[in-house]
Amino acid sequence: MRVASAEQLQLEDQLAPLQLSLDPRVLWPDIGRASLDAALAAMDAALAAGDLRGWATADADFHRRLVVASGNRRLATTVAGMADLAHRARLATLRLRPMPQQSNQEHHALVTAIRNRDPARAEALHTRHRRRVGALLVLLLADLPGDGA
Repeated sequence: MRVASAEQLQLEDQLAPLQLSLDPRVLWPDIGRASLDAALAAMDAALAAGDLRGWATADADFHRRLVVASGNRRLATTVAGMADLAHRARLATLRLRPMPQQSNQEHHALVTAIRNRDPARAEALHTRHRRRVGALLVLLLADLPGDGA
């Protein structure tokens, strides 16, 4: 199974701030709120059930919804092109990493910042989250057999 390389994960990390270069409409509480809340609920439910594969799918969906909410179609297309490899990296490392409670907490904080119309906080939280998870994935992928690319 081909998974994201360290370079691909770093590129995704560099695109993270752009993902929250939000269309001003997304900062209004009702725009996209139900979509993000549904993704959060799916991640929480999967984690509570110990369903790591379900959590990884819901996590990928959450990040996809954020990109779509940016209103930037070109960015959404670019990120979607890398999303499959990043999702495979998540799946390949699920059993090697700690339970992703911290990721869920970070996602909730991000949605709260969006709901509070605080784009600077939302961008900072999102960037910190993507960098933390990206660094963890790079570390874990380096320990997998094969070249990870």
